[in-house]
Amino acid sequence: MWGYINQGKTPQERIDYYLGDLQRHNVNAVMESYGGEVGEFLSGQSGIEHSRTTGIRAMRNKPGPVLNPVYYFLKDEPDAHDFAVGQLKPEQRLGALAQDLVRRSLRFREQDPAPPQLLNLDNTYKPENWYMYAQLADVCSADPYYQEQQRIVWNLRPAWAASFTKPLYVLGAATICSSACAPKPLHIILNSVRHDIKDGPFRFATPPEKTVELFYALGAGAKSFSYWWYTPYGEFYGCGGKDDQALALWRQIGLLGAQVRTAGPVLTRSCPASVPIRAPSKLWTSTLLAGDDTLVMLAVNESIANDRQGTVVVPLAKTVVTLTPPAWLKTTDAFEITPQGLRELDWKSDAGQIVMDLGKTEVARMVLLTTDKTLRAKLSELHRDRFAANVARLTAPATE
Repeated sequence: MWGYINQGKTPQERIDYYLGDLQRHNVNAVMESYGGEVGEFLSGQSGIEHSRTTGIRAMRNKPGPVLNPVYYFLKDEPDAHDFAVGQLKPEQRLGALAQDLVRRSLRFREQDPAPPQLLNLDNTYKPENWYMYAQLADVCSADPYYQEQQRIVWNLRPAWAASFTKPLYVLGAATICSSACAPKPLHIILNSVRHDIKDGPFRFATPPEKTVELFYALGAGAKSFSYWWYTPYGEFYGCGGKDDQALALWRQIGLLGAQVRTAGPVLTRSCPASVPIRAPSKLWTSTLLAGDDTLVMLAVNESIANDRQGTVVVPLAKTVVTLTPPAWLKTTDAFEITPQGLRELDWKSDAGQIVMDLGKTEVARMVLLTTDKTLRAKLSELHRDRFAANVARLTAPATE
């Protein structure tokens, strides 16, 4: 999560509220703009123990007296800064900051070689910008903010609205960035703010909308995610606010965190792979292979539309999927991963094909086929130990 909130009278109260809220929502990293007292706390012995217990680590802007940062942040949006290089013609500006970033990366490596370096790219000069910079850092990051594009479309270019009813912008950007940075991992930042801009406001993302964005990015090969941002102030009012839309989005981020992090041991070693599949026409599917033992199928209901008011979803009443795994992947177990944990799947093997009856599909599904007879138990234990209690709190009925 990016951003912070000053909730509490003392530094320790603010630290406890912020890190506690992130932990309850299954967030395991603070990216930037997280408050000086939080940075100091996570650098000290108590903070190191807190990280060991909760898994929450911090990204740092440069090496310093801190143990085990999750990333070093090389720079934010160098492609956008390229455009400000007024000494060059606009078509000559892309890559103007690259050599300076190479030097900066080398300095970081000399001071602390172990932590990975992350470089975040914007949408300036796309798609060439992603191929220009994606290999420079250990982790390529991109920020395809779907709600920002919707804000522009609905306020300035309404004739384009039909092209933005689904977050295909996230799928396209993540697919190209994954190609540009391969084989290095891709990090995708998803938008989590309400745009309180006087001449062009736009709402928070809805829970179904954010779910589809994340599944699209996963299908494109993304290995990690963050959200911009938590801070509920100013023109970009973050999901740490207390109005109903902010609370609904923050809750969904927590549920998605439980789902994706439960599948994390598989997802982080997977890669997109084209596998023969037959599915209903309104069901988008993507497949990932993880080693030679597991296949992940992601499915999204595309009978869905987003506009300035929110999201309309028409559930798919019956979704039967037939998948032909590689000949060497002899499926012995198949199950679904949801925010609430692992769920039984109606499936059968027939002449080298796997036939799955997913039943009613609301928004998105995550299915694992595996030859590893121990995988189900391992992932179930992970969910039970790390995420089940948080999910129970997030899904508990509201009280007065």
